[in-house]
Amino acid sequence: MSTATLDSKKVIITVAGFPITGFSKTFVKITRAEDSFKKSVGADGFVTRVKSNDLSGSIEITLMQGSPSNSLLSALNNADERTGAAIVPVTVTDLSGTSASYAGTAWVKKPADQEWGAEDKDRAWTLDCSELVIVEGGNFSVADMAADIAGVVASLGA
Repeated sequence: MSTATLDSKKVIITVAGFPITGFSKTFVKITRAEDSFKKSVGADGFVTRVKSNDLSGSIEITLMQGSPSNSLLSALNNADERTGAAIVPVTVTDLSGTSASYAGTAWVKKPADQEWGAEDKDRAWTLDCSELVIVEGGNFSVADMAADIAGVVASLGA
């Protein structure tokens, strides 16, 4: 068994090809809109699962108030409100592991809520995505991952 190392500096987020910087403490949340499968259970206990074809979702990026990336996201939102043409790709890649998410068509849902005070106030931006690909790979070596996958596959055959 290996030890995983998480390094938030190695989580790279790009929006429209531009790197996002100035993250808050918890800075990204990736969510699918619907479950991949729903189940239906009959009176006799028979189970049917229904596959959802809804691959949409959202990526919420939380930035510090002083982050220069607030300007980019604000500009995209303003352009989209005026032209409807600010649909952009978004990537989230963890270089300290094998997790990655991608949306080829995403847009800023609304401007971040604004708040001012005696301390830095976070700015949360939600990007809606028409098709969101999510790969949760973990933070360990590829060799360890291959061994874990092989173990799972072997147990399925038993």
